[in-house]
Amino acid sequence: MMTERDYGRLTKLIAMLASENDGEVLNAVDAISNILNQYGLVWNDLLLPRKFLKVRDTQSDDLIAEPASSAPPDPTQASPKQMFEILLASPRVSVETKRDIRDYSKEISENRVSPKTRADLHAMYRYAIVQGRYI
Repeated sequence: MMTERDYGRLTKLIAMLASENDGEVLNAVDAISNILNQYGLVWNDLLLPRKFLKVRDTQSDDLIAEPASSAPPDPTQASPKQMFEILLASPRVSVETKRDIRDYSKEISENRVSPKTRADLHAMYRYAIVQGRYI
């Protein structure tokens, strides 16, 4: 959960996006991105209010979502469950790292993924799957 201090800072930074100074806007975008990354969030989490997002029929709907194609989904669009499964199946992920990833299985199966877990999965997914590096 985001701290009150970070939330206040985030709201001030969002207001700075209306600035006439391009440098100020770019700095605000960078700072907002840093805050979002810290909490495992993406810009869509800010920009799309819940009422505009597809409402899940059940809490586990995103756990059974399959990628539309054989290519790995974009990290900003992949669910924690998708990233979890793809990382465990990847030959670029070491046995030790897979052991660490399995520690997240309970959170994922109960659909209670913390921002820290989401950020960890996101970082590992981007590094191993998207960039093709060995972890």
